[in-house]
Amino acid sequence: MLTLLVAMDFFPYPGEQQFLGFVRANYFSLFPQLLDQSQFNRRARRLEGMLEELRRFWVVELGAIFERTLMLDTKPVPVVGYKRDKCQSDFTGSADYG
Repeated sequence: MLTLLVAMDFFPYPGEQQFLGFVRANYFSLFPQLLDQSQFNRRARRLEGMLEELRRFWVVELGAIFERTLMLDTKPVPVVGYKRDKCQSDFTGSADYG
């Protein structure tokens, strides 16, 4: 389970459902008893503290704690879903997408 949680950070899928589908399609032989999404999410929540400890351990072991500049890479989170065309927007001329 921890292996899957760590791997989920590195694959560009927006959610667990897409990630688990990818694992089932490509790596099922490595995870023959793969949980369904609901069970996966419950176990992931219970393991969050252990996963955070593992990440912090790696930061220290890799020496990143002594770096002056760090880069943060996260998954994009949709904030607004655009319903209208740009030309019909209330913000035409005063704001842009992005």
